[in-house]
Amino acid sequence: MNIAKRAIVMAAGKGTRMRPLTYQTPKPLIKVNGKPMIETIIEALHDSQIFEIYVVVGYLKEKFAYLETKYRRSDVG
Repeated sequence: MNIAKRAIVMAAGKGTRMRPLTYQTPKPLIKVNGKPMIETIIEALHDSQIFEIYVVVGYLKEKFAYLETKYRRSDVG
């Protein structure tokens, strides 16, 4: 049985159908129930023991920078 060890999260779209919300905030960082959507995804991956996560960004990419610090694991090389 193959078990996933890493994940790729596609988060590069502009979210044009969600404007005006996405003029300043990329769609994956829009809060749903008080939490950015991408954080819900990352936490679900962690719950599944997947800690090697790559986030593909494009639009407003600098807004995603905090994720690397917030979800850094001390025991990952």
